[in-house]
Parts: sequence; structure tokens; C-alpha cells
Amino acid sequence: MSEAVHTYSVLSIGDGLCGQIPSLLISLSAGIIVTRVPGEKRQNLATELSSQIARQPQSLILTAVVLMLLALIPGFPFITLAFFSALLALPIILIRRKKSVVSANGVEAPEKDSMVPGACPLILRLSPTLHSADLIRDIDAMRWFFI
Repeated sequence: MSEAVHTYSVLSIGDGLCGQIPSLLISLSAGIIVTRVPGEKRQNLATELSSQIARQPQSLILTAVVLMLLALIPGFPFITLAFFSALLALPIILIRRKKSVVSANGVEAPEKDSMVPGACPLILRLSPTLHSADLIRDIDAMRWFFI
């Protein structure tokens, strides 16, 4: 009796997980299509995603760590999960190494002083009696704080 309950629970959980995978893929695809916003220039989706991931690689780091933790669980396919974990971690390591070499040389890319597409400009007009170097510097610092 216990073997039948065990087999039933394993099969029903597996069936439930297999039924959720297509719905997860459909919702993920719909989310990507719906939230896609046109940028400064026309790019294909792969170029946009890779540039966004390269700018903020925290999600890849987290995914690589989770995959490595799953690889360490007995019964899980270690080689496959470790390979995909390394595959996700490799671009991040290369990006960080390139940034450290650039910062060691002392040459850094200048920051862009342009608006993000879709952002509304904020205009602040001051009386001529209020113009001072300190006030302009403080306003400029606040502008970069909120971007």
C-alpha cells in the first residue's frame, strides 16, 4: 500500500510539473512581447536582451548560483547543472575582468548625459537672483540621483 501511495504521489507531482512548463513558457513569452519598448534604435530582441543582461548581470549570477546549488543535491544531474551554471557565470566573469582591467588602466568610459527614451524632461526655472554656483551644483547632483 505504501509503495502505491509513493508511486502515485511521484507521478501526480511529476504530471503537475509537466503541465505547468508550457504555461510558464507561454506567460514568459507574452510578458516579453507585451513589455517590449522601442529604444533609441531598432534592435532585434536578442540584442536588446543581451545588452540589458550585460548592464545588470545580477540575474545571471543568481541563476548560476541556484544551478550550482541544485547540482550539489544528490540525485540531480551534476554534470549538466554544473555546465549550465558555468555557462551562465562565464560572461559575468569576463565582463568583470574587462571592467577591472579598464579601471586599473585608469581609462573609464564617459557616462552618457542623455535622456532615456520615454522619459519626460523636468524643467526647473529659477529667478536670476537665485542663481549661484552652489545651487546649480546641488540641482545637478539631485538630477543624477534620481536617474
